[in-house]
Amino acid sequence: MYYPPEADPPLVDNWKERYQKEGREGLKDRRRTSCNNIGVSAKEYLKLQRENEKLKRILADKELAIETLKEMLKKIQNTLKTRIYL
Repeated sequence: MYYPPEADPPLVDNWKERYQKEGREGLKDRRRTSCNNIGVSAKEYLKLQRENEKLKRILADKELAIETLKEMLKKIQNTLKTRIYL
């Protein structure tokens, strides 16, 4: 059997086997049905994914702000310590 250079031969063999057993139905993308396992429609699942990404960005911004404030506080404390000893 001919394999295109970018194709993984075992993967192609797996596809061929599934096609022979189940026809076109065997080649459908089964990963998209995972949202049904948790009782959520595909549209709701995508909405939840977008919301999750948004919340991750917000969390990253907050963490960055906290780190920046900590660094500023250290600099202020070092400046005050230096002034006290002078």
